[in-house]
Amino acid sequence: MHLRTLVRPARASLALAAVACALSAPPAPASQPRGFFGVQSWATPTSAELDAMGRSRVDVFRFNLEWSSVEPLPGRRVWGRYDDLVAGAARNAIRLLPVLYGSPPFAAAHATDPPLTRAARAAFTRFAADAVRRYGRGGAFWRLHPELPYFPILTWQIWNEPNFAAYWNGHPDPRQYLELVRAVRGPIRHVDPRARIALAGLPESRGGMPIARFLGRLYDVRGASRLFEVVAVNPYARDERGVVGAVRRVRAIMDRHRDRRTPIIVTEIGWATGGPPGPFRTSLRAQASLLTRSYASVLRLRKRCRVETVVWFSWRDRALYAGEHDWWAPHTGLFTLAGKAKPAWRAFVGLTGGSAL
Repeated sequence: MHLRTLVRPARASLALAAVACALSAPPAPASQPRGFFGVQSWATPTSAELDAMGRSRVDVFRFNLEWSSVEPLPGRRVWGRYDDLVAGAARNAIRLLPVLYGSPPFAAAHATDPPLTRAARAAFTRFAADAVRRYGRGGAFWRLHPELPYFPILTWQIWNEPNFAAYWNGHPDPRQYLELVRAVRGPIRHVDPRARIALAGLPESRGGMPIARFLGRLYDVRGASRLFEVVAVNPYARDERGVVGAVRRVRAIMDRHRDRRTPIIVTEIGWATGGPPGPFRTSLRAQASLLTRSYASVLRLRKRCRVETVVWFSWRDRALYAGEHDWWAPHTGLFTLAGKAKPAWRAFVGLTGGSAL
């Protein structure tokens, strides 16, 4: 059915599902659910940072498993950087959530462009399968390191923000993105039949396609829901109400397409304490308050809306790249560039029940 004919019924069903999600929300639990609290970093964390995450009871660390880093030349594999990360996370009982992303020069003009040619897509699927062979269930990495706690990667997220023009060759295309998911799913599940495929985190941005349109068009493809086990959203917003609103809207779209059992992961939220004025910049104290209110709000609707994890972006502020204009995202860290904890860090640890030391 043409999308235009669904506008009014879709809005009605979205509204009803969102209300149900809100009204059925249970109170925040006294003991926090395992797997709920996640973080992501601009850079690969050091062993000391991973130890700090472990003490603070970070459940999930999300990271870009960059194809361009692993395969700088066709057929070559360089895993060392990620071996260290996987080992450090395992020692600290942190579950990893990799984003399979970043085209090497032989596959696309820019790292942020997806592999769209037949040859590039085939190379990406080989990279994805090899990553599962190394770090997934029964992977080579775990056989090489029997001394480590066994923490294989179970969920694999495919690409980053494909509804944002900057990450999809300037032209977001839900069907094209779904074809990439379809191509990767088979090889991944061949290596690990129980591996979960997560859709890329979807943001709301003027620079791309709205979440509702992108996700709706994706679901309109016959058999789409059989190609993934997790839906993800990056609900950057002015406050916690915007975060919750995005989660409810995504859940409503999924329910309308009879995908009620598939969980949601909030793969990025955050507010900045520096950069130019804007909707995502705030004070140190307000950042901590927004973090607390956002996690508490999503916790209250976690069961009804089937939210597994909320990932804070980012762990630490970063310096601007050469020639980069200042903007909000480099300043979203729980720690400053110098490594000093912000009030948001203690707020985060206050929620997890871990140690801030």
